[in-house]
Amino acid sequence: MKKFIYLLSVLLCTFSTQYLSAEEENVHVKIGQLDPDSGNSSDRPRSIIQDVIEATIDTDLGLLSVYFNENLSNVTITVKNANGNIVASTTCNTSITTSTYLNVPTASGTYSIDIYGDCVTAYGEYDIN
Repeated sequence: MKKFIYLLSVLLCTFSTQYLSAEEENVHVKIGQLDPDSGNSSDRPRSIIQDVIEATIDTDLGLLSVYFNENLSNVTITVKNANGNIVASTTCNTSITTSTYLNVPTASGTYSIDIYGDCVTAYGEYDIN
């Protein structure tokens, strides 16, 4: 009986280890912002040099993680599918928390992220294959 329990526990550990070590697909989302110079009428986007906002998505879990490296006050984050339909949205006060998480679809396609606030207008895009 001890051998049976030992064998069963070894098999259980083996399968649980393989399940836990399954490769997650984390996609880094590049976030840019519109040129903050109010004297410039160009809406040409540029990259944020200091990485003020960082985002990654776990496509297995459908979890978008957004990290704020500076206080941007209140921001609204909206995720849209390729048709322009809003599929996820939240608001976040970055003076209280430095990160927020959204449940997003895991269906293949292109998704865009818009981040608006008093101190920032930013965008991002990611693809799920």
